Amino acid sequence: MPSSADGEIADPTLNPVTADPPTRPDWPTSEVLGPAGGAEPLPADGAGWYPFGKSSKVAWFDGEIWSGATATAPGLGPPPPWRRPRHSMATLRWLWVMLAGQALCILSALLAAATGVNALAWTSIVGFAVFMTGSVLLVDWRVQFHELPGLRRLVGLGIAAGVVASAVSIPIELAAVHGLGIGPVLWLSGPIEETAKLLVPIALLAWGVGALREPKAGLFVVVVSAATFGAIEGAVWESRRSDIWLHLEMAIVRPGAELIHPFLTGFAAAVIWLAARRAGRVVTRSGVLAFALIVVVHSVHDGIATLLLLRKGERIGIPSVYSPGVAITRGVASWLVLFLQAVAVYVLLRHAARELVGPTHLATSPPQWRPRIKPWGLRRGARAHAIATNLNARR
Repeated sequence: MPSSADGEIADPTLNPVTADPPTRPDWPTSEVLGPAGGAEPLPADGAGWYPFGKSSKVAWFDGEIWSGATATAPGLGPPPPWRRPRHSMATLRWLWVMLAGQALCILSALLAAATGVNALAWTSIVGFAVFMTGSVLLVDWRVQFHELPGLRRLVGLGIAAGVVASAVSIPIELAAVHGLGIGPVLWLSGPIEETAKLLVPIALLAWGVGALREPKAGLFVVVVSAATFGAIEGAVWESRRSDIWLHLEMAIVRPGAELIHPFLTGFAAAVIWLAARRAGRVVTRSGVLAFALIVVVHSVHDGIATLLLLRKGERIGIPSVYSPGVAITRGVASWLVLFLQAVAVYVLLRHAARELVGPTHLATSPPQWRPRIKPWGLRRGARAHAIATNLNARR
């Protein structure tokens, strides 16, 4: 079968199963052309050729994932311009959940400050849990996690994975601080924490747990795992014994700081699961590179940001907070920086997660969330093979 250098099908009319990729101008379509050239309606996200965002281009969707194969469809026009819908309380529920979580964290800090009882700061775990739930809903807004079968089970797996991640990473980091000092440990946070958050989900994938075979399900469990980890870490920071108004500063700062966990680890998860599904094995070149990237980003983030707070010796020196005014001023200033950081890691997540958006949702997805059909998990020259394999399987 003729193919171009990048694996694109040069002459899709030679395909033994479909006469041509779909050429209808109404983009997107849920129809493919059958062996005789007649239109065959397919169920939502059924196997077939679909436009995916590039003019005169279609890609093969096997019913669960984009296979990585693309073809030319000359009669297919460019995608229609996306029109931003009017937002409502329902579409922005992730934002309201985040705001509610932030408010609960601040309430816990105020209770601890008003009573002088440090233990009350631990009630912030509720606020952090609510806030991090908002981060999951933000990703769900575009990736449609709520359509996954067995959603409650997947939520349970994700929460359990996040608890295990915390139970694994915290003792390791404390032991490392005791043996190496705080400086080196800050730079080791990347491999320790990113490995911990992915530990249970990847183990389940390697063991062949059916629920995690689908890339979207794998991404969901990892995002929930990382969000759980972030909620626990945030509560630990807010409950630190120090100046009583430090609780308030941490209540303002830490929720936004914890967003790096679901977004950064989610990026790697999307690449790892999609590449694994295409390659038929857990370890792939694309997955390893994605994991290495988030390890480096996390370590550099923690190393540089936290070193700015170091005082003499081996102690993390957070400046004293003498009043609520100081706590609010410093907290808001840090929050603005963390907002930009959250946007950056969210864009990184989007770069990978967009590859999991199925045909049904392409028309309602903004251009930034339409797949680009990245070759993750495919060997060089295998993109043309991928479509032959998928089509022959339909015979």
